[in-house]
Amino acid sequence: MTRTATSAALAFALTLGAFGARAAEGTQEERDACTPDVYRLCNAEIPDEKRILVCLKRNKKLLSPACHKVLFG
Repeated sequence: MTRTATSAALAFALTLGAFGARAAEGTQEERDACTPDVYRLCNAEIPDEKRILVCLKRNKKLLSPACHKVLFG
């Protein structure tokens, strides 16, 4: 899967509200903040959006500040 497709999948997953309204209300820039973390921490979960979100949540302490802010406010 290409980086663009993965970014789109992650953005879609975040808009589902899996982490609450804060993630769904985020700007595209905020959603894009998690793409590097997906590649770094959750590469094996791509392209499954639900598994990516579970992985990010599981790795909460390892997230970049930008991604942490998007997911957890």
